[in-house]
Amino acid sequence: MDDKRGSEELRRRFDQPVELSAEQLKHLVASAETAAGKILNWEIYGKPGIDRLRASFSIAPDKLTTFVEQLVANRARFGWEVFPEGVPPFIDQFRVDLKQGF
Repeated sequence: MDDKRGSEELRRRFDQPVELSAEQLKHLVASAETAAGKILNWEIYGKPGIDRLRASFSIAPDKLTTFVEQLVANRARFGWEVFPEGVPPFIDQFRVDLKQGF
């Protein structure tokens, strides 16, 4: 009988490396295209299995919700941050930084 506590099991799962599939990458690029976003930076580590991804996108303010909804639908474990760019109160664009496989 396995008597591990729930938090120990959860930590074990998160410590395991997670590879991105080709379908998840295609979905990510399609999400950026749907939101009319530009790829600012793209770094992939690991071949043939992708162990780590770092990417930055420039997204227009009116397309940000579309992009974020599609990121959530992707079901890949991304860490992401959203930064407004512009002179307040006018936001020209948002920079979205994605990190996977820290």
